[in-house]
Amino acid sequence: MINKQVAGPAAALEGVRDGSTVLLGGFGTVGQRDEQDHPLRKIDNAVITPHLGYVTQDTFRIFYRQTVDDIRAWLDGKPVRVIGSK
Repeated sequence: MINKQVAGPAAALEGVRDGSTVLLGGFGTVGQRDEQDHPLRKIDNAVITPHLGYVTQDTFRIFYRQTVDDIRAWLDGKPVRVIGSK
């Protein structure tokens, strides 16, 4: 259960240190190569995951349906959703 709302990595760090359960999203640099020494990475009770907002059943259904449609259209010589087409 989330018991503290925070805005930004510094507030998340403070919340995790005081024992709160914190949810922090949208800060894409924490944990990336240029942030290997970020303090959140050194806290035992911090779980850092990549942004997974696009991973839904509906999104995958659309993605794969469009992929099949794209291949069929290409095989028929009528490609769709072509980038840079004239």
